[in-house]
Amino acid sequence: MSNKDREKWDLRYTEGAYAQRGHPSAFLVEWLSQQNLLSCPGAALDIACGRGRNSHYLAAQGFSVDALDISAVGLRLAQVSNAECTSRINWQQQDLIEHPSIPRDNYQLIIMFRFVAPQLLVTLANFLAPGGYLVVEEHMRWHATVAGPASDKFRVAPGELASLLMDQEVIFHQEGLFEDPDGVAVALSRIVVRKRC
Repeated sequence: MSNKDREKWDLRYTEGAYAQRGHPSAFLVEWLSQQNLLSCPGAALDIACGRGRNSHYLAAQGFSVDALDISAVGLRLAQVSNAECTSRINWQQQDLIEHPSIPRDNYQLIIMFRFVAPQLLVTLANFLAPGGYLVVEEHMRWHATVAGPASDKFRVAPGELASLLMDQEVIFHQEGLFEDPDGVAVALSRIVVRKRC
């Protein structure tokens, strides 16, 4: 990303983008509730965390979270929106396209929600501890008008996530039309992979 991208996101957050979206991803909540990760939470990484909705949720479940995003404004808003959990979160401003710097290499959980970066995605399993999980949800290209990015540049093609992560142990993959909590229709591709022990 460039200074232009950083400025764009800073402006969007300043103007109130996603202010009404304090809830975590329904997919993340549902998936974690089915795993035994919540009984012994460890280190988690939130890629392109934005205003921190998923980071706050993970911290509230006991995870120690590294939360990365390009927008200083988004990170600042995230820090003040939930002071109770923010002490368990390490907020870092980073350009995740041009200069990604992952803080560690033994995460129990890495999440990347609605941030399309194929070149970064294929490296993320390297930063998992053995048996760790990578959970990804992306806007998907769709034949009809749905909520989300107007440009297909910021959407994945059907089957693209599975293709990018084919060298990993895929334990869940789902694509289709879903309804976000605010009632809008979204086309999504979701995948969970596990790092082999």
